[in-house]
Amino acid sequence: MPKQKSAMLKKVKDDKKAPEEGWFRDQMRERGLLRKNIAERLNVQGNAVWQMLRGERRVQIPEIQIWAELLQQDFTEVARRFGYPIPARHCNVTGAVNDRG
Repeated sequence: MPKQKSAMLKKVKDDKKAPEEGWFRDQMRERGLLRKNIAERLNVQGNAVWQMLRGERRVQIPEIQIWAELLQQDFTEVARRFGYPIPARHCNVTGAVNDRG
């Protein structure tokens, strides 16, 4: 592999966490999705799908949206599984109300 390409792949991996490849494979299996199906929707070569899952190719925001639609998952969940830093959503609860007030 040329040094320039190797350095580029390392940079992509260093910028964020590695994707959770196993989670994506499980989601694909549960939905009967093949690499070919995903590649067609993303308009990429089939090997680009595995490169995305291994963190060797940066997944762009529009591609995350397509993945989310295909996997029937929330965009932020898919982005987080691809290693993008997604802030945790939480709020402080100061009280609770039930049916009696």
